Amino acid sequence: MHDTLKIYIYDDIISYLVEITNYPLKKIANLANIPVEHLEMLWTDHCFPPDRRSEIKLLNLFTLMVDMEIKGVRFAHSNPTEQ
Repeated sequence: MHDTLKIYIYDDIISYLVEITNYPLKKIANLANIPVEHLEMLWTDHCFPPDRRSEIKLLNLFTLMVDMEIKGVRFAHSNPTEQ
């Protein structure tokens, strides 16, 4: 049960990061220093990646982005064609 809740939380975190930055998933993965496949597993497949450290790295990126948002830092939105 707890794992299911965590997956939904991670799904929402990834959605939030995509929405506030307008970055493609690959760029968010690079910022979090995790393979894009791990984000895809969490976001679209709703399962945990084999390297569970990716969860911590995703949470660290989320915390950083929320902190920047609170401080009024503007994000450089990516070009829609940028991958």
